[in-house]
Amino acid sequence: MLVPVYKGFSEIELSYPISMFSIFGGVDFDIVGLKKETFEGWAGVKIFPDKSLDEIDPDEYDGLMLPGISPFSLEEFIDNQVILSLIKKMKEKGSLLAGICLTPLALAHAGVLNGKTITSDAPPESFNEYENIKISSDHVVRDENIITAKGPAFIQFTQCIFEALGFSELSERLGSFMQDVGKTRLIPAVNLDRV
Repeated sequence: MLVPVYKGFSEIELSYPISMFSIFGGVDFDIVGLKKETFEGWAGVKIFPDKSLDEIDPDEYDGLMLPGISPFSLEEFIDNQVILSLIKKMKEKGSLLAGICLTPLALAHAGVLNGKTITSDAPPESFNEYENIKISSDHVVRDENIITAKGPAFIQFTQCIFEALGFSELSERLGSFMQDVGKTRLIPAVNLDRV
């Protein structure tokens, strides 16, 4: 899985999926930056990528996961030609494309959502300029090889990625793990209906 980082990335929407990929296995990933430099997330956490985009071959990856992004960094992100080209290349080869929070707007801007049903934290009217995209109020939507999610659904987003890559058992184990953790009261259960 190719996981880009960029200015204003959402720390939880990056760290949770890659943590679960590491804990449960099955999904190899590289954290890749536009350049090999430190990127600061929405909440100020800094990360140095494993590689830069010019050091990788997108053909070596089965999927692309776009962590969420701050609204303050969104415009620069969705207009970035390197990101848009990467999305298009991954789509052309039939790779899994996963975007959470506001990053489905980048998928739309790259022109890969035509005829798709998606969800996002962006207001539905944000997608009006793009043709033939159906907006769902669901927390996570999978339409063929495209997964989109609202930010608070990062657990279900991760499960859906596992399933799409053929790791249904890992998805189920993750669900059981989170139920067990919720029973311990170490972390509160996330009630997505309240979000």
